[in-house]
Amino acid sequence: MASSSTDAVAERPAKLQRVNALRRKLPHLTASALSEVCKVLREEGIPSVDFWALLQAAISDAESSFARYFWGCIEKTPPSPAKAWRLILYTDEIVPGNPLAVQTKRKIWACYASFVELGSYTLQHEESWLCIGLLRSSLMAKAEAGVSQWISKILRDIFMRPANHLEHGCISLRRPAGGQPVLFRVVLSMIVQDGAAHKALWSCKGDAGTRMCMLCKNVIAHRCDVLHSSGLPVVGSSEIRESKLSLATDQSIHEAMAKLAEKKMLLNAADFSTWQQATGWTYNSSSLLQQEDQRWLVRPVSQYCHDSMHTLLVSGVFQTVTWLVLEALQKQFPNLWEIADEYVAKWTLPRNISAKAEGMLGQSRAKACKEAETFKCTASEGLTLSPILACFFRQLARANANVEAVQAIQCFLQLDKLVACCQRARTEGAVSPAQMRKHVSDFLESVHAAEWQDRMHSKFHWLLHFGSHLERTSRRLLLTSRVFSEKFLDKNYIAWQELIGNPTVLCIPFLLWFAMTSWGSAPA
Repeated sequence: MASSSTDAVAERPAKLQRVNALRRKLPHLTASALSEVCKVLREEGIPSVDFWALLQAAISDAESSFARYFWGCIEKTPPSPAKAWRLILYTDEIVPGNPLAVQTKRKIWACYASFVELGSYTLQHEESWLCIGLLRSSLMAKAEAGVSQWISKILRDIFMRPANHLEHGCISLRRPAGGQPVLFRVVLSMIVQDGAAHKALWSCKGDAGTRMCMLCKNVIAHRCDVLHSSGLPVVGSSEIRESKLSLATDQSIHEAMAKLAEKKMLLNAADFSTWQQATGWTYNSSSLLQQEDQRWLVRPVSQYCHDSMHTLLVSGVFQTVTWLVLEALQKQFPNLWEIADEYVAKWTLPRNISAKAEGMLGQSRAKACKEAETFKCTASEGLTLSPILACFFRQLARANANVEAVQAIQCFLQLDKLVACCQRARTEGAVSPAQMRKHVSDFLESVHAAEWQDRMHSKFHWLLHFGSHLERTSRRLLLTSRVFSEKFLDKNYIAWQELIGNPTVLCIPFLLWFAMTSWGSAPA
């Protein structure tokens, strides 16, 4: 008995240290409040709300604008076994606070969900998206398969819970004020991401693999001596015709992943590494595509969707081509930057744009671009400058520009048409898949005419898939919505985090979720 009492006394300081460490990580709590929190967690477990409970809560308030609109869409497009509603997932990594800070330890992966049936206009507003998952990037990096396993767990939580397996079933959603419930049938329609997130989710090697595009079976990556703005060699494909692509299918990718798992068991480490390099896939038993029981749900080709704003305007095609055009024109017009800056400054932007045209091409911007050897601008600045620069370059083309300059200008004008086409595609039916393919083809041909093939990085190849994306989304190019181009979702979350003012955590449930070492249901 004496020995037991001594051990208990010795253990007490260690317990107090752990409690004090937990208290420091939380918003201010009194000792009694912290004790109650720990007691509830010990008895009831970590708080977590599943997707369907979150959706039901969002549509149960009769006074809520979202609830009224949601039920209006249900009346307009009632779900049925033959015509299920289509779920969209959007994932991205965000940085609460200052994204330019030296250390970004607070990086967080966020996952949002909505439905195609809400309409392309509604999906451009953050109020139509539910935040269904948040996870610290530091924890994501430690997990097997990272983002791929995380999304697998989220999909399992939505579609494959023991109480409501949705392969052949549906969910009963209650109307506000006790109305007739609706049997809600849903399928996973698409997962919208940028290139890095696609690579992490689908376990494809991307630019690092011999096959750089998981949607194509015959596109081989070529590396050029020219360096990208990241300092790495440009990796891309010079193929500009969609008809020449041998496209992968959902079935072919599932077969490739099964073959990959088989080779993992048969080959030694060196040979298996070569196999992964050649096929463009990375093996991990916890990844989404290695879950055999989820194959009915996951269709990698059909659900793959490029975010056109990342493709064109986030260290993308626009920045590369604009720099090449300015570089080509400066040979004939040495004071090009000064002329362009004066021209752009004369424009008056719409009132809803807070930025000013003046200074967008000033000396500091010119210096930064020349040092990086690319046109440095944000997506919003690119959208603003594209039509203005198109008008400016047309004026230069009339000023006795030489053949090289005219070809460069023609390339930019085709790019401006493509950017405008993607913007128009936000409106349902405004752009057909054939029109999208025509704009992409004209632009890529103009790049070849300007002899810039060695500067065509992988995002140029992504353009070839825009037509098929538009086809699958019933002529709604959802990936161009302002939700993604302006990062409304991320900004909304970051602003809320800063409002709380705690430098470490958001609130107790989120802290507990971030601190978990085991994988549970996705939090809401």
